[in-house]
Amino acid sequence: MSAGTASITLLHLYDDLLNLYGENGNVKALAHTLRRAGLQVKVQHCRIGDSPDFEQADLVYMGCGSEPKQLLALRHLAGLRTPLQAYLARGGLMLACGNAADLLGSEIIEADGSSLQALGIFDYQAQRLDEREVSEVLFSFAARPLIGFQNRGSYIQFPSSDAMPLAVAAPAAASVAVPADVPADARPADSGASGVLADAPAAVPAAVPAAASVAVPVAVPAAASVAVPAAVPAAADSDSDASALQPLFQVQKGFTTGFVPPLPGEGFIIKGFIATTVLGLLPRNPAFLAWLAEALADSNPLVRPKAAIPDSAYQRFGLQLDIQANKEFLARHHGIFCPE
Repeated sequence: MSAGTASITLLHLYDDLLNLYGENGNVKALAHTLRRAGLQVKVQHCRIGDSPDFEQADLVYMGCGSEPKQLLALRHLAGLRTPLQAYLARGGLMLACGNAADLLGSEIIEADGSSLQALGIFDYQAQRLDEREVSEVLFSFAARPLIGFQNRGSYIQFPSSDAMPLAVAAPAAASVAVPADVPADARPADSGASGVLADAPAAVPAAVPAAASVAVPVAVPAAASVAVPAAVPAAADSDSDASALQPLFQVQKGFTTGFVPPLPGEGFIIKGFIATTVLGLLPRNPAFLAWLAEALADSNPLVRPKAAIPDSAYQRFGLQLDIQANKEFLARHHGIFCPE
């Protein structure tokens, strides 16, 4: 929690610019959840012209925006790179949703091949696409299905590969998982549907059972070996490459991040930096919300759970109705019936 106070401070970057699809709802959901547990929460907004105090922040949030608004935010954020980088280097929590993570890499490469320098805090590139990739999401996290939406016009490429990383869409049926063995250079052809890639031709694994038994990847410990560089590094000086990363979520339906070597996952964590393209993440997924809220409420290092979130966490934050709504959606729209 913030030094000298008993409150939790959420620093919301560019709520006026980066609120595509109502992604400000993530901050509102997190603040409301923490307050239900009896905690004091302060939401600090940073807009163009502001000078936020990263030292007082317990979590920094940045949502998605259109490409022109992203560039406006980037111009201002460049002046805040040093304090933001120092905050992340000491393990500060940051949640970047949608295309927000694009701004923290080394550069943004346009579809025509031109490039724009980004913040350079992490050593990855954001590659923009000619068309958008649109999909409903069915992932897994902490032994529970995770739902949401993707509508993205870029993907993240980590160092150590010259090939275009995976952005494979699973078939429409929720029971199909993205295969792990599709080569990195075997990006499927356009399916003919606008913004949605064709199904991968490789054989697909069996359905995720109702109890969502697909294992969540091994947790990244708080002292993870993926270090945030102390200064903007040359590519060879950074160890935030794909070999040191594991996906945040496993994919049954939706688009993968593009890890090299390819992994059937989406999103990633580097120290306390959490990045995902999932939209509607916190309001729709009480398991992920409870996990993040507990890390903030207890000032715990961010370690991904290997098993299901305990019922005590949902009770602590008053998320019982959220769990029921989540289960109802899964049953009606995906045919997944979670145990009581």
